[in-house]
Amino acid sequence: MSLYGKLIDMGRQPSGFLGRMIGSLMNLGHRDAYGWGLSHHSISPDSTVLDIGCGGGAAVRLLAAKKSTGKVYGIDHSLDMVNLSKKVNKRLIEGNLVEIDCGSVSCLPYSDDMFDTVTAIETIE
Repeated sequence: MSLYGKLIDMGRQPSGFLGRMIGSLMNLGHRDAYGWGLSHHSISPDSTVLDIGCGGGAAVRLLAAKKSTGKVYGIDHSLDMVNLSKKVNKRLIEGNLVEIDCGSVSCLPYSDDMFDTVTAIETIE
């Protein structure tokens, strides 16, 4: 497989040292896309939100900044990205505003009608 192919695969499911580096770079590189996307949607402070493919957790952090009583959930299929997202959102997790889970979008571990808003920013190749 070519280097380009390996990088594309790593972007799909980052893992290991290189994956964690890519996740951190995604948090920086996708910041404008997160901000632009979220600026076009009104999210109430008491809503429950799910970010699918939460990656390094930057979008989760932006979503949680809009919350006062609601909660933001993030889910990703890469355990390394889940761990990075938990690190990035540690204070918000401790304050019970954020929960980060490892899992697949094809079998979400949440009840039906749990969320007011669902996002998936920069997750589809």
